[in-house]
Amino acid sequence: MEVRFVRDLSAVFPVVDVYGQNLGETVYLRLGDPKYQHYFDVPFLIYNEKILPSLFYGKPVVLVEGVFDALSLIQEGIPVLAIYSNTIKNGQLEKIYRYTDNLIIWPDSDQAGEDGLERSISKATKQGFKIRVFRTNLAKDANDLLQKDKTLFKETISKLREILNVR
Repeated sequence: MEVRFVRDLSAVFPVVDVYGQNLGETVYLRLGDPKYQHYFDVPFLIYNEKILPSLFYGKPVVLVEGVFDALSLIQEGIPVLAIYSNTIKNGQLEKIYRYTDNLIIWPDSDQAGEDGLERSISKATKQGFKIRVFRTNLAKDANDLLQKDKTLFKETISKLREILNVR
C-alpha cells in the first residue's frame, strides 16, 4: 500500500479491492474538519478487503470503524477490516460472507460506537454471521490505545490474538 502525503500534513490512503483494483482513496486531514474525506464511487467499501481471499472460511476477522484503527492492528498481524462507519452495511456483509461467517467487532467506545454495534450485530446475525465483540475501555479505539500507551496496546493485542488463535 502506498500512502501519499499532501499539503498540511494530510495523508491519502488508496483503497483497493480483493483483486488489487483501485477503488478510490481516503484522505486523513490532520488539520481539517471533517477529519476524514472519502473519494470513491463504490457503495460498500471495505478497507483492507484484499485480505479476504486469504482467510479460510470460518476464520474470524476483526471489524473496526476507521482506517487508522485498521492500520494499528495490521502492523500487529491481525486480520482486520475497516468499514468506514460505526454500522456495517448489508453490502459489506455480503462481500465478507463470501470469505468468512465469523466476525469479531471492535467498536469505538463512544455512544456512536455502541449504537452502531447494536445495529451491526442485528444486521450480521440476520445474514448468518457468528459474532463476538471485543471491547476495551482503555481508549476510544485501537489507534487511540496505541497512541496512549504502547504497553497496554500490546497487552490488549495479546488478548485479541488468543481469541483469533493468531500467533
